[in-house]
Amino acid sequence: MRSPLGCVQADTIVKRIVLKAKPTAGFTYTNNCGSLQATFTNAATIAAGSIAVCEYYLGNTLIGSGSSNVVYTFPAFGSYTVKQVVKSNVGCVSDTVGLPVVIIKAKPTLSLAVLQDSVCANNNFTITANATVAASTISNYTWLRNGILLGNTNNIFTDNQPTGTYTYKVIANAANGCKSDTVTQTITVVSKPTASLTATNSCGSKQINITSTTNVVNDNITTHYLDYGDGNIGAVNPNNTTYNYSNYGSYTLKYVAKSSVGCAADTVFFPVVVKAKPVAIIAYNNDACQNTNYVLTATATVAASSIASYTWLKNNVVLANNTNTLTENNIAGNYVYKLVAKSALGCG
Repeated sequence: MRSPLGCVQADTIVKRIVLKAKPTAGFTYTNNCGSLQATFTNAATIAAGSIAVCEYYLGNTLIGSGSSNVVYTFPAFGSYTVKQVVKSNVGCVSDTVGLPVVIIKAKPTLSLAVLQDSVCANNNFTITANATVAASTISNYTWLRNGILLGNTNNIFTDNQPTGTYTYKVIANAANGCKSDTVTQTITVVSKPTASLTATNSCGSKQINITSTTNVVNDNITTHYLDYGDGNIGAVNPNNTTYNYSNYGSYTLKYVAKSSVGCAADTVFFPVVVKAKPVAIIAYNNDACQNTNYVLTATATVAASSIASYTWLKNNVVLANNTNTLTENNIAGNYVYKLVAKSALGCG
């Protein structure tokens, strides 16, 4: 500035003013299911200058600081409020910004329970999934059978399958978005056993010879039940065994085979006839003169049956007569007569 006479009245004063920008705080976080560790990523901005440091607080406790990522391990799963304070290179401090919900997500733990892992074909069986998760709840379950997704979302799954081996996989899904590890359960479905039984008997013997067969898929036959039809019961494998009855007669064998898990074959019924041999005697009148008729009379009995026919032999030659009496008229000589009585069951 100059005076009217042209003199300079004062020097020029220059003052530099620096307008410092205030940082705007901001951050994000990541957390993996089942981990207590969270990574905080700085997203703060500033119009001029640079970010010098970001501080993170849990309540009033400083849990980490840095210019970029900060990692912190929480004491337990759950929800937390984390605050960020940002400072610029010229000392300006941002407003405090907090994420009201920082969720440290637990991973569900899962186990499966079954009454038995081997079951009979076409019978219902149940698999129960038991899952827990800290600081959250279980939303639903994902079930797969032999790799095929099933529609069931509950923790209990009831199934019914034919003979085979089935692998069930289950995943528990939590409300926090985390999934459990996959848990596997194998169920073996046992076929319905098949069984057969036959028996043979010789005339005049009270012993029968028994032959049986059994078959089952995915298991073994461990239980045998054989009713001989005379009030006695057997509990051993009847194949290639014998049994002696007290009396001749007709009986019905009943046989059931079961596998180790209790799968039973249909009952097998087999009729048995324990056949007696007829007992016969011959009586004749002693008046057997040459060219004179004489009569031979046969008396035969058989247990548990009846006499069906008679066969006469004279000197080993079969005669035509098949009744119990034989009238003969021969010239002088010696004659040997034989008789075979045959029962209605074919024994003679």
